[in-house]
Amino acid sequence: MQPSPQLAFTIRRAEPADALCIGVLGMQVFLDTYATEGIRPAIAREVLESLAPEVIESLLAEPGVRFYVAELEGHLIAFAELAAGAAHVLATYATPTELRRLYV
Repeated sequence: MQPSPQLAFTIRRAEPADALCIGVLGMQVFLDTYATEGIRPAIAREVLESLAPEVIESLLAEPGVRFYVAELEGHLIAFAELAAGAAHVLATYATPTELRRLYV
């Protein structure tokens, strides 16, 4: 048996042009995780209100929010959303950062 070759992926900071693919990947992962029995109005609303490409585009424009994307052979395979300055009683760092979402 031959070992499978390693596939190289890249990670980079997201750009506004990535909003469409981030939104759709987010919808796919969310629905695969939380809508295993089908779609209800509440799930449909939550997905559209939090992951529509326009929503992602506006988040990308927020100063304290950063998205990073992972790509494999030109396809988006994962993203992370981070929020700088997210205060929490247990985070005593001068500039804490919260990982809001990690979708793979």
